[in-house]
Amino acid sequence: MNRLITIGPSPYVEKARWALQHHGIPFVEESHVPIFHWSATRPRGRRTVPLLITASGEQVGESSDIVAWADAQRPEAPPLLPPDLREDVAWMDQKFGTHGRRLAYHVLFEAPHTFQVLFAGAPAWQLRGLHLAYPLWRRLVGAGLDVTPKRAAASISKLRALFEEVGQRL
Repeated sequence: MNRLITIGPSPYVEKARWALQHHGIPFVEESHVPIFHWSATRPRGRRTVPLLITASGEQVGESSDIVAWADAQRPEAPPLLPPDLREDVAWMDQKFGTHGRRLAYHVLFEAPHTFQVLFAGAPAWQLRGLHLAYPLWRRLVGAGLDVTPKRAAASISKLRALFEEVGQRL
């Protein structure tokens, strides 16, 4: 069975999930709490998700690579992304990713009770670990994503400019 290693809400995870579902490719999703997901990815030489482990043992990381893999499994079906949109989606992945993550975690850090809901599909030990070590987890995630009030404000400005650019493109 194909296994999709994920974290809670993530546009990259969604894109990978959509590709597999679009093509009717069966998979089991293994959801994790961010940072705790390393218990599933590090043994495979990776840190990031989504990570697809195919039934044959192949590892496919990065959402765009998973989309391409899924499209190749069902070449007779229409691809998830029409060719004329692929460049736009890659542009959005590159431009929005860092700023979107930073802003999301900045907001979520102010409401730690929401994490239990956001990561509801994660293993119980990870949810307990998040609850017990929340201050440390917050520092690690915050440092890794450079989440500070000043950087979050800069990300809001950058996202507004990006949305303006998207509006112009449309």
